[in-house]
Amino acid sequence: PIYPSAGDLTQNEYVIMFTTADEADQVADFYTVEMEKLGWSLGGNDKIAGMINQTWQKDSVSLMFLILTEDNKTQVMISNAN
Repeated sequence: PIYPSAGDLTQNEYVIMFTTADEADQVADFYTVEMEKLGWSLGGNDKIAGMINQTWQKDSVSLMFLILTEDNKTQVMISNAN
């Protein structure tokens, strides 16, 4: 799912990118709840220097979420990790 307050949305067949004014932790929490509802399993949830990296798996598909705050905006990149 696309984050509710996503702005500056860019996407192609491999990557979705957007920004939001919400905190990175709030975005990560949203995806933790929503992806689990859709049957995805959280394979990794690393937080390093203000950057959150989540890896999600379902069947043979893996997605990587990179969430970081910069210049008072949270930037999100979702990509196919296969």
